Amino acid sequence: MARPKVRPENRQRAAKACLPCKASKKRCDAQQPCSNCVRRKTISTCHYADESLVRSGRTSTQPANQTDLVRDSRYDTPTTDKRSRSPATTTNPMRPTNGRLLLNSKGEKVYVGGAASLTFLQFLRQTIKQQMGPSVFTEINSRNVMLEVGSPEDTSDNLEPEESQKRALIEVYFAATNGFLDLFSREELEEYLTKATLPTTSGREYEQAALDLTLALGGQCRASGPSDLRYASKCFLRAQKAALAGYLEDPCLDMVRCFLLMAFYMLGACRRNAAFMYLGIASQASSALGLHVTEQYRHFKQHDQGIRLRTLKSLRVLDVLVCTILGRNYSTPAIPIDTASFTSMHIHVGKPRDMALNASFGACSLIAEIMQSLDSDRSMEVDEAQGFLKRLQHWSSSLPNEIRHFSKATEEPLTLPEQEQIIGSIHVSCVYYFAVMLVTRPFLTSHLMSRLPSAMSQTSESMPTVPAKPEVTGLAQACIDSAILMSQTCHDALQTGILLNNMCIMKAWLFAAGLVLGFSMFAQGESPFHMDESFNSAREVLKKLADHSPQAEEYSGILIAFADAIQRHRQHLSREKRPNKYVSRILSLDFNSGESGSQTDFSPPTASSNLADQHTDMPDARVGDLSSSHLPTASALPLLEEDGTFDVGLFGWDSFAMQITENFSYENYDSTWGLAE
Repeated sequence: MARPKVRPENRQRAAKACLPCKASKKRCDAQQPCSNCVRRKTISTCHYADESLVRSGRTSTQPANQTDLVRDSRYDTPTTDKRSRSPATTTNPMRPTNGRLLLNSKGEKVYVGGAASLTFLQFLRQTIKQQMGPSVFTEINSRNVMLEVGSPEDTSDNLEPEESQKRALIEVYFAATNGFLDLFSREELEEYLTKATLPTTSGREYEQAALDLTLALGGQCRASGPSDLRYASKCFLRAQKAALAGYLEDPCLDMVRCFLLMAFYMLGACRRNAAFMYLGIASQASSALGLHVTEQYRHFKQHDQGIRLRTLKSLRVLDVLVCTILGRNYSTPAIPIDTASFTSMHIHVGKPRDMALNASFGACSLIAEIMQSLDSDRSMEVDEAQGFLKRLQHWSSSLPNEIRHFSKATEEPLTLPEQEQIIGSIHVSCVYYFAVMLVTRPFLTSHLMSRLPSAMSQTSESMPTVPAKPEVTGLAQACIDSAILMSQTCHDALQTGILLNNMCIMKAWLFAAGLVLGFSMFAQGESPFHMDESFNSAREVLKKLADHSPQAEEYSGILIAFADAIQRHRQHLSREKRPNKYVSRILSLDFNSGESGSQTDFSPPTASSNLADQHTDMPDARVGDLSSSHLPTASALPLLEEDGTFDVGLFGWDSFAMQITENFSYENYDSTWGLAE
């Protein structure tokens, strides 16, 4: 930021006028910003009385160039002037206002909004860099790039599975999309499969494309070997050519369904911008068909009404989730769910797939309202956030038992319908936890920033200290709890073999949960065991998904670097502790191994090792219906990867099972997570 020019005759008067500000960094008596205030970027906290002292330069604390590659993810600062401050702004946390511009695979700048995890990640990097200087976490080379995998190349592979193998892939498709999409029934796809060997006639183009897309999604999500991925790519490219070959001029219901499947496939292929574009096409076609006007459904047969309504819900769910993750505007309009026509059709039918979609649709309706409040020009009030959480609790309490509970003897293998049901329930649960984190993350951020005084002194205009209040503390704890429950739910599913090899939306959710937990652990210094364990669980699930997803691999690498920063921060805090006045260290052993040049340093146990020692005598635990695990031995704890990078063995206890509760109250909290003042 350029410093303002000061007239020579006013330089001395300006210095005198700025003396109070210079001494206490609170207020100065000049009417216009003085050079000292501008240089310290504290003009928003100064009160000026005489405008004749200094001619101001730039008075805005915003970046001079708003088109920079990485836009500032700072938070609004309410004025401290009592004459212009409303009572509500004194207790509200700051809200993210600016998103980021990142480079896509073609080198073009694309936008991600302020609520996106990538924007929150940039804020964390800035904060942690101010706390402990540069690190691997803050200086990753790809931090300005939005990872996107190149488009798949057309293959000449003539592999064509048998019908039984295709039916198996279709079953995987139903499992992977449960809770998100309900576009085709098994009867419809069976009919398409039967007609696949017949010549394609006019009017059946989308039927073949729909079959190819379901097979492509089945192969992509199963990913049991290279043949699955090659066949998935082949089917998708064939369907993509058919869907784009002039059919955009005449929208139809099959077109909406096919473009939704293409968007879902692109999410799994790590091409989020392409998925966003396909969602936009599906949304425009839906608007042209009037799917959002449920009053007009009476003109269709009852069977067609069901297809239109399921397609409408699927479009809304996927649009809300994808655009919320990216921080972008929704493509679909808000659906009036309180109309008589919608209520008469929106019923919980007996099929688990219908129940999962209805549950996700209800949660996404609340998420859309939450994002509208977060994107407004004002900060979210505490009462407003509590109101959203109460509505989410009411939604959660109305879930059917088939979604809330599943039990099965461990010796019996899961059937495909059972796996589909459980994955749908996991998706519904994660939608709920994700919604809670959206509401409460700003409160958690402002609360944790108040625990980092050195960061506050350097970024006072971006995140001012908010006095700790029980309401804000409760909301911050709710954010941590939702991240813990999401991580543990997905980890339990991984341990029991429920998850598929490619879970396109789960990886984004787990990354968001990992950032929340990591920031909480960093700010608190010494965090509770469950928080460390849940952070490690999120990393473990992402590491598993990274085998078939470059995006999950990038997320896993970021959290590994974050864990390293947390470890170094804890070590620094441990060294800063005052030594006991009654005892001091006498002997320090340092052995050189000669040829290798390595050395072993015997040091007192760290806080993290003490934490692990406290739980070495804990028995094996199996809590809940999905958890079946045991504590690992000391040799199982990760220390160094093969390439020599630090794998953060401080946390350990990768497979400890914990009680998972769907509902939690944010009103009556003790200091379980160490947040209460």
